[in-house]
Amino acid sequence: MAKVFMLLSFQILFLTSILTIITGSFSSGFTLDLIHIDSPNSPYYNGNLTHVEKLQRLGLQSKARAYYLSHAEQNASFPQTIRGQVQVQPMSIHMVQVSVGTFHDRNPHHIQYFLMFDTGSDLTWLQCEDCASSGHHCFPQAEPLFPSSRSFTYRPVPCNDHRYCTSHRCNGKFCTYFIEYQDQAQTTGTLAHDTFTFGSSAGHGREESIELIFGCGFDQKHFDFVTSRENRMAGYLGLGVTRLYYSFIDQTRHLTDGRFSYCLPQTNDNGDVPPSLLRFGSDIPRSRQHLHTTRLLTHHDAHGYFLKLKDMSLAGNRLHIPERFFERGNSGSLGCVIDSGSGCSFIAERPFNMLKTAMIDYFEHKPGFQLVDELYGFNLCFERPDSAGFGQLPRITFHFEGGDIEVRPENLYVLGEHGRFYKFFCLAMYKATNGLTIIGARQQADQRVIYDTQHMQLHFGPEDCAHNA
Repeated sequence: MAKVFMLLSFQILFLTSILTIITGSFSSGFTLDLIHIDSPNSPYYNGNLTHVEKLQRLGLQSKARAYYLSHAEQNASFPQTIRGQVQVQPMSIHMVQVSVGTFHDRNPHHIQYFLMFDTGSDLTWLQCEDCASSGHHCFPQAEPLFPSSRSFTYRPVPCNDHRYCTSHRCNGKFCTYFIEYQDQAQTTGTLAHDTFTFGSSAGHGREESIELIFGCGFDQKHFDFVTSRENRMAGYLGLGVTRLYYSFIDQTRHLTDGRFSYCLPQTNDNGDVPPSLLRFGSDIPRSRQHLHTTRLLTHHDAHGYFLKLKDMSLAGNRLHIPERFFERGNSGSLGCVIDSGSGCSFIAERPFNMLKTAMIDYFEHKPGFQLVDELYGFNLCFERPDSAGFGQLPRITFHFEGGDIEVRPENLYVLGEHGRFYKFFCLAMYKATNGLTIIGARQQADQRVIYDTQHMQLHFGPEDCAHNA
């Protein structure tokens, strides 16, 4: 009996110390490593791919994501059905590392996982131990499945005890979720509370912990892109604000004022992408440069953060694109969304055609440049002289309400050789025949980007992201 009392006392003291961290020591700022899939730090890194092959892979990923973002509204009108919302698939191009749970028999007292970073979805979820049960399914992963039954801070959400949990989303006594992705990949699980632990820039080695509602996945099907047992991806970190589920940013709003930020570094010459940081709240550095501000827009029938794009320029010359071509619901346009999960940008068809015409005119009288057919999946390509590099290629500017983003040639084009015939360059942006313009990660490089979801504003401005991302 004494042993039982001592063990119970230890557990109470241990849990009390964890709750003290959650409620008392949080500094209102924390930082996560933000890892690009083409970073040497990424578990998906393939050093044998050429620069063009890496961009091709990003193009395929971006096209799949663009398809999702433009078709998300097809199921948005049925938020209470068991089928759930169609979410982003395949993976985002960025990952984060988080630690989950509270275990008194481990040191450290939590387990670390890679999650896909996604501003286009809401629910944070990861695979849990019950997916290994009979009749359930898991995709392969290197880390142990999250052992929810052994975490002292794990608590399933009771049925009807959550503003988005109804009898349609219950499995016995507890609330459940169901997500189906565009390629029929599915995750089903229990909505639960547990402790998430992160690093902080407030001090070397310092950690911050908070209790979050997340999805504990007990049945994952058709994740065909995950085939290796060395896979390190365990789930998703959702930072959307559509509020079908509690998103990560909504749940931490009282601690971070709903602010998060990144500064994506430029891709290296070999196609590798250096690591960067995802900062929240007071961990966001003060910019030395003046930042522009534009409104963040959301739509009930679509995922993601939308912006008001007014026009574009090539080499400093306005294209005079009608604004309605970028406005959601006008002239077949689905609007303009900023999306760090898309590798490359997409421009709605009519604005893209105007950009293409302007680029053809720009190079018409420049010796050695000539329009060629599409190459490696890129829509707009030119033959170039042997000596022509990024310095001979024009910049493109996005004119938003409240400020401009000028994109350097290094973040706009891919250079290559077409066999032994000629050298070429291609615009690393795609024509969006579905009407949705997407400002992707490559065209956001070397920009400090701050999402203020409290005031629904986006702050942005140029910054050397290789130094202090």
